[in-house]
Amino acid sequence: LRLEAWKAFGGSNSAVVATTSTLNSLNSVSYANRSQTLAMSPKLAIQKATDDNWIYKAAIGRAYRFPTVTELFQSINTGSALTINNPALKPETTNSSELTAEKTFDAGQLRMSLFNENLHNALYSQRTTVDGVAVSAITNVDHVRTNGLTFAFQHTDVLIKGLDMNGSVTYARARTVKNSLVPATEGKVYPGVPDWRATWVGTYHP
Repeated sequence: LRLEAWKAFGGSNSAVVATTSTLNSLNSVSYANRSQTLAMSPKLAIQKATDDNWIYKAAIGRAYRFPTVTELFQSINTGSALTINNPALKPETTNSSELTAEKTFDAGQLRMSLFNENLHNALYSQRTTVDGVAVSAITNVDHVRTNGLTFAFQHTDVLIKGLDMNGSVTYARARTVKNSLVPATEGKVYPGVPDWRATWVGTYHP
Protein backbone atom coordinates (compact mmCIF):
# COMPACT_ATOMS: atom_id res chain seq x y z
CA LEU A 1 0.00 0.00 0.00
CA ARG A 2 1.53 3.31 -1.09
CA LEU A 3 0.36 6.57 0.47
CA GLU A 4 1.09 9.89 -1.27
CA ALA A 5 0.62 13.54 -0.43
CA TRP A 6 0.61 16.18 -3.19
CA LYS A 7 0.56 19.96 -3.06
CA ALA A 8 0.75 22.73 -5.66
CA PHE A 9 1.29 26.21 -4.18
CA GLY A 10 2.54 29.63 -5.18
CA GLY A 11 1.47 29.07 -8.80
CA SER A 12 1.34 32.10 -11.10
CA ASN A 13 1.82 33.21 -14.69
CA SER A 14 3.28 36.49 -15.90
CA ALA A 15 3.15 37.92 -19.42
CA VAL A 16 4.27 41.14 -21.10
CA VAL A 17 1.40 42.75 -23.02
CA ALA A 18 1.08 45.89 -25.14
CA THR A 19 -0.98 48.75 -23.73
CA THR A 20 -2.86 51.54 -25.50
CA SER A 21 0.04 53.88 -24.78
CA THR A 22 2.34 51.50 -26.74
CA LEU A 23 4.23 50.81 -23.54
CA ASN A 24 4.55 47.27 -22.23
CA SER A 25 3.13 46.17 -18.91
CA LEU A 26 3.46 42.98 -16.90
CA ASN A 27 0.27 41.05 -16.27
CA SER A 28 0.40 38.43 -13.52
CA VAL A 29 -2.20 35.82 -12.63
CA SER A 30 -1.97 33.88 -9.38
CA TYR A 31 -3.59 30.50 -8.78
CA ALA A 32 -5.12 29.05 -5.66
CA ASN A 33 -3.13 26.49 -3.69
CA ARG A 34 -4.17 22.88 -4.13
CA SER A 35 -3.40 19.73 -2.18
CA GLN A 36 -4.40 16.11 -1.80
CA THR A 37 -3.28 14.02 1.12
CA LEU A 38 -3.14 10.28 1.62
CA ALA A 39 -3.90 9.22 -1.93
CA MET A 40 -3.90 5.44 -1.57
CA SER A 41 -2.43 3.10 -4.19
CA PRO A 42 -2.97 -0.53 -3.13
CA LYS A 43 -1.60 -3.56 -4.96
CA LEU A 44 -2.14 -7.25 -4.36
CA ALA A 45 -0.32 -10.06 -6.16
CA ILE A 46 -0.33 -13.83 -5.69
CA GLN A 47 1.61 -16.55 -7.46
CA LYS A 48 1.67 -20.33 -7.62
CA ALA A 49 4.66 -22.42 -8.70
CA THR A 50 4.26 -25.99 -9.98
CA ASP A 51 6.67 -28.93 -10.14
CA ASP A 52 7.00 -28.68 -13.93
CA ASN A 53 8.60 -25.19 -13.74
CA TRP A 54 5.44 -23.19 -14.44
CA ILE A 55 4.67 -20.10 -12.38
CA TYR A 56 1.19 -18.55 -12.43
CA LYS A 57 0.64 -15.00 -11.19
CA ALA A 58 -2.33 -12.70 -10.66
CA ALA A 59 -2.11 -9.03 -9.72
CA ILE A 60 -4.53 -6.17 -9.21
CA GLY A 61 -3.83 -2.61 -8.17
CA ARG A 62 -4.51 1.10 -8.40
CA ALA A 63 -2.10 4.00 -8.91
CA TYR A 64 -2.12 7.81 -9.07
CA ARG A 65 -0.22 10.27 -11.23
CA PHE A 66 -0.46 13.87 -10.17
CA PRO A 67 -0.16 16.72 -12.73
CA THR A 68 3.28 18.26 -13.15
CA VAL A 69 4.25 21.93 -12.89
CA THR A 70 4.38 22.17 -16.70
CA GLU A 71 0.94 20.62 -17.12
CA LEU A 72 -0.58 22.92 -14.52
CA PHE A 73 1.01 26.27 -15.32
CA GLN A 74 2.96 26.47 -18.58
CA SER A 75 1.58 28.69 -21.38
CA ILE A 76 3.32 29.14 -24.74
CA ASN A 77 2.43 31.41 -27.66
CA THR A 78 4.12 30.38 -30.93
CA GLY A 79 2.81 32.37 -33.89
CA SER A 80 -0.85 31.48 -34.32
CA ALA A 81 -0.59 28.43 -32.03
CA LEU A 82 -1.33 28.87 -28.34
CA THR A 83 -0.68 26.35 -25.57
CA ILE A 84 -2.67 27.28 -22.49
CA ASN A 85 -2.26 26.09 -18.92
CA ASN A 86 -4.83 24.28 -16.81
CA PRO A 87 -4.36 24.77 -13.04
CA ALA A 88 -7.56 22.79 -12.32
CA LEU A 89 -6.27 19.43 -13.61
CA LYS A 90 -7.25 16.33 -11.67
CA PRO A 91 -4.76 13.50 -11.00
CA GLU A 92 -4.84 10.40 -13.16
CA THR A 93 -6.02 7.20 -11.50
CA THR A 94 -5.38 3.76 -12.93
CA ASN A 95 -7.06 0.50 -11.99
CA SER A 96 -5.14 -2.42 -13.48
CA SER A 97 -5.10 -6.21 -13.40
CA GLU A 98 -2.85 -8.87 -14.91
CA LEU A 99 -2.69 -12.64 -15.30
CA THR A 100 0.71 -14.16 -16.11
CA ALA A 101 2.07 -17.62 -16.87
CA GLU A 102 5.82 -18.25 -16.95
CA LYS A 103 7.70 -21.36 -18.02
CA THR A 104 11.35 -21.79 -17.03
CA PHE A 105 13.75 -23.92 -19.08
CA ASP A 106 17.40 -24.81 -18.52
CA ALA A 107 18.59 -21.94 -20.73
CA GLY A 108 15.61 -19.63 -21.00
CA GLN A 109 12.15 -18.51 -20.05
CA LEU A 110 8.78 -17.90 -21.73
CA ARG A 111 6.15 -15.52 -20.36
CA MET A 112 2.57 -14.80 -21.41
CA SER A 113 0.50 -12.02 -19.80
CA LEU A 114 -3.08 -10.83 -20.14
CA PHE A 115 -3.65 -7.31 -18.83
CA ASN A 116 -6.43 -4.77 -18.38
CA GLU A 117 -6.16 -1.11 -17.45
CA ASN A 118 -8.87 1.45 -16.77
CA LEU A 119 -7.41 4.96 -16.76
CA HIS A 120 -9.57 7.78 -15.38
CA ASN A 121 -8.90 11.52 -15.81
CA ALA A 122 -6.03 10.76 -18.20
CA LEU A 123 -3.73 13.77 -18.66
CA TYR A 124 -3.50 14.42 -22.39
CA SER A 125 -2.93 17.44 -24.66
CA GLN A 126 -5.95 18.14 -26.85
CA ARG A 127 -6.32 20.71 -29.62
CA THR A 128 -9.26 22.98 -30.43
CA THR A 129 -9.91 26.39 -32.00
CA VAL A 130 -11.02 29.47 -30.07
CA ASP A 131 -11.87 32.63 -32.08
CA GLY A 132 -9.86 31.31 -35.02
CA VAL A 133 -6.79 30.60 -32.91
CA ALA A 134 -5.42 27.05 -32.58
CA VAL A 135 -5.31 26.22 -28.88
CA SER A 136 -3.68 23.24 -27.17
CA ALA A 137 -4.20 22.39 -23.53
CA ILE A 138 -3.50 19.52 -21.17
CA THR A 139 -6.91 18.19 -20.20
CA ASN A 140 -8.49 15.30 -18.33
CA VAL A 141 -9.87 12.54 -20.54
CA ASP A 142 -12.63 10.89 -18.51
CA HIS A 143 -11.98 7.20 -19.21
CA VAL A 144 -9.53 5.17 -21.29
CA ARG A 145 -9.60 1.37 -21.33
CA THR A 146 -6.71 -0.85 -22.46
CA ASN A 147 -6.82 -4.61 -22.90
CA GLY A 148 -3.84 -6.54 -24.12
CA LEU A 149 -1.62 -9.58 -24.37
CA THR A 150 2.17 -9.85 -24.09
CA PHE A 151 4.40 -12.72 -25.15
CA ALA A 152 8.05 -12.50 -24.02
CA PHE A 153 11.08 -14.77 -24.11
CA GLN A 154 14.70 -14.88 -23.04
CA HIS A 155 17.34 -17.44 -23.98
CA THR A 156 21.03 -17.82 -23.18
CA ASP A 157 23.77 -19.32 -25.36
CA VAL A 158 21.79 -19.15 -28.60
CA LEU A 159 23.70 -21.11 -31.29
CA ILE A 160 27.02 -20.11 -29.71
CA LYS A 161 28.18 -19.76 -26.13
CA GLY A 162 27.81 -16.21 -24.78
CA LEU A 163 25.04 -15.05 -27.14
CA ASP A 164 21.86 -14.14 -25.25
CA MET A 165 18.57 -13.07 -26.80
CA ASN A 166 15.38 -11.68 -25.35
CA GLY A 167 12.36 -9.96 -26.77
CA SER A 168 8.63 -9.43 -26.56
CA VAL A 169 5.52 -8.82 -28.65
CA THR A 170 2.58 -6.90 -27.19
CA TYR A 171 -0.91 -6.27 -28.53
CA ALA A 172 -2.70 -3.48 -26.67
CA ARG A 173 -6.20 -2.29 -27.56
CA ALA A 174 -6.43 1.20 -26.05
CA ARG A 175 -9.71 3.02 -26.65
CA THR A 176 -11.19 6.27 -25.39
CA VAL A 177 -14.38 5.27 -23.57
CA LYS A 178 -15.49 8.78 -22.52
CA ASN A 179 -14.13 12.24 -23.31
CA SER A 180 -16.48 15.02 -22.25
CA LEU A 181 -14.38 17.78 -23.87
CA VAL A 182 -14.02 16.08 -27.28
CA PRO A 183 -16.85 13.51 -27.60
CA ALA A 184 -15.85 12.76 -31.22
CA THR A 185 -12.86 10.79 -29.89
CA GLU A 186 -15.03 8.34 -27.94
CA GLY A 187 -14.62 4.80 -29.23
CA LYS A 188 -11.43 5.79 -31.08
CA VAL A 189 -7.83 4.70 -30.53
CA TYR A 190 -6.21 6.51 -27.60
CA PRO A 191 -3.17 8.38 -29.00
CA GLY A 192 0.28 7.31 -27.92
CA VAL A 193 -0.57 3.65 -27.35
CA PRO A 194 0.17 1.60 -30.50
CA ASP A 195 -1.81 -1.57 -31.14
CA TRP A 196 1.40 -3.54 -31.69
CA ARG A 197 4.80 -3.22 -30.06
CA ALA A 198 7.81 -5.51 -30.38
CA THR A 199 11.33 -5.56 -28.96
CA TRP A 200 14.34 -7.77 -29.61
CA VAL A 201 17.73 -7.56 -27.92
CA GLY A 202 20.83 -9.63 -28.60
CA THR A 203 23.78 -9.50 -26.22
CA TYR A 204 27.12 -11.20 -26.77
CA HIS A 205 29.50 -11.85 -23.87
CA PRO A 206 33.02 -12.45 -25.29
